Amino acid sequence: MVNNSNTQGNAAESFEMGILAFGTSVTVTDEVRRSVEKETELLEESIQQLRAKIKTEEKVGEELRRSRLSSGKETRDILQGSTENLSSLHFTVDFLQELHKSFTLELMDPTAEPGADDATKHVHGISLVDIQAEIAEQQRELDTLHEEGLTHVQSLSLLKEKKAAVTEEMEALKSRIVDDKLEEQNTEWDAKIRLAKQELDNEMNRRSSLIASLEDAKQQNDALEQEKGKLLAELNENTDALQAEQEAREKHRSEMEKEKLDKQVVLQRLNAERSSNASRIAELKAHLEEAKKLVDLREGLKTKREAARATRLELHNEKKTLEIELASIKELAAKAKAEDFMVEESMREVDVLRQQNDETQAKQVLPGEREYESLLQQEIELKSLLGDAQNDPTFIDLKITIDNLQQRLDDVKKECSEYSAEQEKKKMEKDELDAKAESHQNSISAEIQGLQEELSAVQEDNAEVENSINGLRRKIHDKSGGKELALLKQKLRIYQQGADLLKLTAKKEKRILNHDSDHFD
Repeated sequence: MVNNSNTQGNAAESFEMGILAFGTSVTVTDEVRRSVEKETELLEESIQQLRAKIKTEEKVGEELRRSRLSSGKETRDILQGSTENLSSLHFTVDFLQELHKSFTLELMDPTAEPGADDATKHVHGISLVDIQAEIAEQQRELDTLHEEGLTHVQSLSLLKEKKAAVTEEMEALKSRIVDDKLEEQNTEWDAKIRLAKQELDNEMNRRSSLIASLEDAKQQNDALEQEKGKLLAELNENTDALQAEQEAREKHRSEMEKEKLDKQVVLQRLNAERSSNASRIAELKAHLEEAKKLVDLREGLKTKREAARATRLELHNEKKTLEIELASIKELAAKAKAEDFMVEESMREVDVLRQQNDETQAKQVLPGEREYESLLQQEIELKSLLGDAQNDPTFIDLKITIDNLQQRLDDVKKECSEYSAEQEKKKMEKDELDAKAESHQNSISAEIQGLQEELSAVQEDNAEVENSINGLRRKIHDKSGGKELALLKQKLRIYQQGADLLKLTAKKEKRILNHDSDHFD
């Protein structure tokens, strides 16, 4: 029984070790490993349950063994005691038989002595009967013990058969549990193997699709590399073109910087001339004030001359008086001529200053522009008052001066045209090199609009001047008559044409200077 329990324990341990060895010998993925660990835990629980059952059966077998041992020991003790008793009885029986035999031989021995006592024989017979009765009783007890031993042996055989049946049932149960577990595990492993195979097939399919997509991507990458090479070639060409354009821009920028410096020098010179012109204009204002005083004196002389003429018409007989008055008038005329000469000198200076002012006016408007316009008006008035001296040499000198001024004006126009052509050429070069020149056109248009507004203001001033001239014409017509009026009209037309030419030239120069200033900016 002990050997069977040890065999069962070793079988359970070997089964457990086999399961553990089987569990550890399998190499699977992490998910399969986790499932195997769970199944291993379940198997360990089932093994623990089997161990508990085996321990229970071992306890039952141990109790049976102990009971068998105790009953066997008692039986052995009984049998040993019975055997000892039986041996002693057999020894006693043998002794009694020998004694009985000896007595029988003595009784039957004819050579025996006849003096034997009957009482002694009777005692020996009684003891023999008692011994035989005791032997029979001992035999009965021995038979009883033998029957009990046989019964105990039969019970032990039944217990052995029951233990063998229990052992066979346990082995069958173990094998059935192991077979069920193995079948269940094999089923699960088959399912897992099928799942792993399916996952492997899916992985292979995914790998095939990835390889195909990788091939497509490789082809696309080759196409992109080719396109990249083309783009790089275009980029290199564009870079070379941009570099050449950048060099041209740098060259143009250096030229513009140089031109900027030149224009700064010109602007400084113009500012200096403007300041000098302002001082000269102030001086001319003073001269014009003096000229106004002289004109007032001349007006007084004219009034006196008119009174003298009226007196001459009324009093023909007062010839001497008229001659004296005429002499005085001639003296006054000489003084007036001298004054006219001074006025002409002042006008020449005014013309020069006006030309310089027109050149600087293109950049900015002088603070004394209104005063300058008033001076021009006064100049026209002074020129209108020179009609009386039209036949004098001063008038011829004045005409020569006007011709010289016209020639100078033509030269200035020619220089302006050349300067304009040069500026147009620079503008074309700038338009070719710099595409941003279009943005400056708006500012140029705005400034042109401002110049147009200034021109409108100048035209209004000219209208006022013309109104004043018309007033002077009326005064002259009233004083000098139709012939003098015609001469004054001719003279005024000449001066008006010169003034228009000067204004047109000033506008062109101002526009050119403004355009140059925008180009410079």
